Amino acid sequence: VSVLFTLVTAIVIVLVTTGDLLTDGLSETTALVVFKLQFIAFISAGLYVAAESSEREQAQRTAAREHQTVEELQRALLPAATVTGRWFQANGVYQAASDHRGVGGDWYDVIQLPDGRLLVCVGDVVGNGTTAVVVMGHLRFLTTGLASLYPTPGLLLDELDRQARHIDGAAGTTLWLALVDPERQELHYSSAG
Repeated sequence: VSVLFTLVTAIVIVLVTTGDLLTDGLSETTALVVFKLQFIAFISAGLYVAAESSEREQAQRTAAREHQTVEELQRALLPAATVTGRWFQANGVYQAASDHRGVGGDWYDVIQLPDGRLLVCVGDVVGNGTTAVVVMGHLRFLTTGLASLYPTPGLLLDELDRQARHIDGAAGTTLWLALVDPERQELHYSSAG
C-alpha cells in the first residue's frame, strides 16, 4: 500500500468521523465548504483504490499471458511426445511447474544420428521465462547438431562448453547426455553442471 493511499485514507476517516465536530459553530457557507472537502477526499480515495486495483489486475493478466506464451514456446521447442527411429521408440513428457516461475530452461531430446547411434539428453538452463527458453532452444539445437561429430559424450560436452561460453545466459546449464549404440549394445554417458 502506498504512502499516498494511506494518507488519503486517513484524511477521509478523520473528515467522515469528525464531520459534525468540524462544522459545529460554523456558518452555513463554511459548513458547506467543509462538507465539499469531505466529499472530494472520499471520492479521491475511492478513485485511488479503484486505480490501484485495476493496475494490479492488469499486471496479473499480463503475467498470466507471459507465462502461457513462454510455456507454449518451450513446448514448441521440445521434441514430439513419441520419437521413433530404426532401433527405438522413445516417449517423453514434460510437465511445467504450476507457478509462473517454473517455466523456462528444461529440455530433453532423443534423436537417431546418421551413424545409427542414439543421442539421449536432458538439460536445464539456469533461470526461467523467455530468456531461459531461448537459451534452452539454442543449446538443444547446438547439442543435436554437434552430436554426430563427436564419438563420445565427454568430447561432445567439451565442445558444448566451449560454444556455451558465447551464449548469454548459458552459464551454469546442467546437461546429461548419452550416446547409445544399439548394434553393439553400448551406452556411454556424461554429465555437466
